[in-house]
Amino acid sequence: MNALRNYLNRTSFRSQLTILVSAAIMCLAVISSLASSFEASRRVRAQLVDSGERVTSSLARQSVLAVVTHAPENVQEAATAALEFPDVVLVEVYTSEGKRLLSRSRNGKAASEAAAPTNMAETLGSDAARLVQDDNLAWVFEAPVKAGKLQDSPFEMQPETPQSLGMVRVVIEKTTLQRLVRYLVASNLLIAVSIAGVLLLLLNSLTKRLTRPLSQLSEHMRRAQDGALGMRAELQGPPDITNMSKAFNQMMTVLEQREMELKRSRDEAINTSLLKAQFAAMVSHEVRT
Repeated sequence: MNALRNYLNRTSFRSQLTILVSAAIMCLAVISSLASSFEASRRVRAQLVDSGERVTSSLARQSVLAVVTHAPENVQEAATAALEFPDVVLVEVYTSEGKRLLSRSRNGKAASEAAAPTNMAETLGSDAARLVQDDNLAWVFEAPVKAGKLQDSPFEMQPETPQSLGMVRVVIEKTTLQRLVRYLVASNLLIAVSIAGVLLLLLNSLTKRLTRPLSQLSEHMRRAQDGALGMRAELQGPPDITNMSKAFNQMMTVLEQREMELKRSRDEAINTSLLKAQFAAMVSHEVRT
């Protein structure tokens, strides 16, 4: 604390103002860029999650025949199409008994080493695709494979409830999200720093306009303290500084008038003393005469 106080006592007002406002502008730029990046990444994440749910739901609808017939070749084309979506790295199809019917990774090979889902009962009881796992590397989506009549008969009083025959699982990496977040942070920081640089240039010119009259006034006051006369500050700058300059000029005028009066009083006193001395000498001479 003492070191900071000593530093502030040693530095000029212009330097302190520049440092303070520059730090405030840079902090504001960084905070605003990070907040903007966070909001943009949140929206991108929501869009990617929605896309993952759509892909999973589409794969579930196309897996009905494969699950019913227990024939994975009936869903090979749909699995290949799902893997064509960005960042989809794994698709799996399960029967209701938990048997893995199909497991395909992005490179087109079987991914039999992948772990079986642990929340299959919840997925089979759900009505739509859902996000079941979210970590730093990937999202895992699951959706039930349901079968029922394509269209209810007009003669039936109650529609038939679709039956869960199995489930599908889709794993999507966060490569696109991470790349977009890095791009957003970098671009927002660049824009914020550029704007901050422009503001700092404007601040520099403004501080010069503010501090130049103060520096000149300080110099005039120093010279007046050393005994110089005729010091007058220029009336320029903001109204506050102009009022200070007017007050200084008025003070100097009053001081000069008082000094002139003192000099005149001193000269009159000296003349009076000389006259008294001359009168006393003349009287003394007359007395002696």
